[in-house]
Amino acid sequence: MAQDNADLRALLTAAIVAGPYVLVGHSMGALLVRRYANRYPEGVVGMVLADPTHENTRLFFTADNQWKRVREQAMAMGADFQELHLARQANPVPLGDRPLIVLVGTRADPNVSTPEDVAREKAAQWEDQPQISRNSKLVRDPSSGHHIHVDNPMLVADTIEEVVTAA
Repeated sequence: MAQDNADLRALLTAAIVAGPYVLVGHSMGALLVRRYANRYPEGVVGMVLADPTHENTRLFFTADNQWKRVREQAMAMGADFQELHLARQANPVPLGDRPLIVLVGTRADPNVSTPEDVAREKAAQWEDQPQISRNSKLVRDPSSGHHIHVDNPMLVADTIEEVVTAA
């Protein structure tokens, strides 16, 4: 993710896309835009997170058939998750008063079987995500699954417009 943030900053500079920016991230991309905002806070005025991955999430790893926290795994992605986890511990409200809307698709995926404790933890993480800003809200969309931008693109577009206006 560190290189992704450097690449995005270089791309925006080379393309002469002047900030400030409203960043939008889906799933793992939510971690990317949160990390960008941590690294370059002066250029970020708002954010939309669409069905975001939480820095403390657990994912299924088939090697040992266990749901494990990504940040506790010895891999590059684990280090990225751990960095965001530690940054959040140090600064629980990194966006301050900048507008943030978190969109969550609540329609269940019939192809995914998630243990009850992991499902409860994910629901709690939905509630936690908006806490990174004092100017935030959580929007649940029962008509969408994880790919909320595909299932309900107008909701995503309207939400981006709302954050741009608020910023």
